[in-house]
Amino acid sequence: MKTIYIMAGGPEEMLPDLGEFDKPSLWAAADRGVSSLLKRGIEPDAAFGDFDSIEDGHRSFEAKETYTYEEEKDETDLALALGWALAQNPGAITVFGGTGGRMDHTMGVIHLLVEDRFLQSGIAIKV
Repeated sequence: MKTIYIMAGGPEEMLPDLGEFDKPSLWAAADRGVSSLLKRGIEPDAAFGDFDSIEDGHRSFEAKETYTYEEEKDETDLALALGWALAQNPGAITVFGGTGGRMDHTMGVIHLLVEDRFLQSGIAIKV
């Protein structure tokens, strides 16, 4: 079963060595997560956001699928990426940088993951 890894915009210093993880089937990035992946030599398969937070040198990135949204929207970039990942019917989803190093971001991710669509999916989601 494939695993989808999602890179969110958390602090770089809090990210693990991605070489420690099994090769995933797909990589997705939520906004600034694009820069985090590109710095590690990983091209995202899918990218989500308004891309206002990615570094200037990465603004011309290419992903197989790019979903561009307005800054004002009803879901966070991470929520959009997780919804997409769920629709791919993976065996598991792992989120990196999801807490953003801040308690309010951590609580936001917890509240997101207890939504019925994620709880009832039967898919293991790790942050």
